[in-house]
Amino acid sequence: MQYKNDILLKMSRSDILIIIAFAYSDIANLELSSCSSDIILIRQHFQQVKELNVLTDLPYNPDFCDPENYFNVTNCLDIYSFFRNYDDVEDHQRIILYYTGHLDCNGLTITKELSLRMEFLKQTLCRTFGTKPHYLMLFDCCGSLELQLDFSFELSSDRFVLRRDYTGDDSKYHLLLIASTSCKGSSLALNHSFFTWAFCNCIQSRIEKMSQLQVKIQDLIDLQISKSGSLRQQNFVIYSSRRIGTDLQPWLEIQ
Repeated sequence: MQYKNDILLKMSRSDILIIIAFAYSDIANLELSSCSSDIILIRQHFQQVKELNVLTDLPYNPDFCDPENYFNVTNCLDIYSFFRNYDDVEDHQRIILYYTGHLDCNGLTITKELSLRMEFLKQTLCRTFGTKPHYLMLFDCCGSLELQLDFSFELSSDRFVLRRDYTGDDSKYHLLLIASTSCKGSSLALNHSFFTWAFCNCIQSRIEKMSQLQVKIQDLIDLQISKSGSLRQQNFVIYSSRRIGTDLQPWLEIQ
């Protein structure tokens, strides 16, 4: 895949990208062979961030990040320890969290026996960095019902609508969550994840609105499904912690 050097995500020197990625290479029926290429794909499109950290069960790869920003994950404590020991939490404009792996009713799958509750991860992330940043969360997995944000973007009305009984628990945080599929869909991949590839291609366009993002990414996912010959569906969704406008700034900004 070729990248255009003149169209990049405009990132501040205070932005941070955290990648959590599981390949499950040694676990039968769970392995995600596209994990490595998806990490590299995301890194290339957020190359101007102040800091990149990769938490993964894969061996270190210099194409992922610098050695000091690589964290091998074998259990829930490894993820918790990363955030607990994070000592640079001041003045960040954007926190980008990208997750690729399995997600079910038990949370993020770490091993066949271990899962990390999504709610715990969200609370840990927000408590670490506070209420000031804008959080962009990219989840490339099934099970978006477990992502637990109060509002979803409705393309037909071009606005965010309440998707469940309102809790307001996350309303003090600026959370925008882009999920690769709805709760009834599948998150598909071949050499790369359909969603991650579609997202990275989409943000090369000069899009400014949620509706443009919704349509463009869905079209690119559908194109890959058609080419693959799959009969499965994948319906990409956008969630928010509060009712917000439809401008993509300050979560995504194209220069």
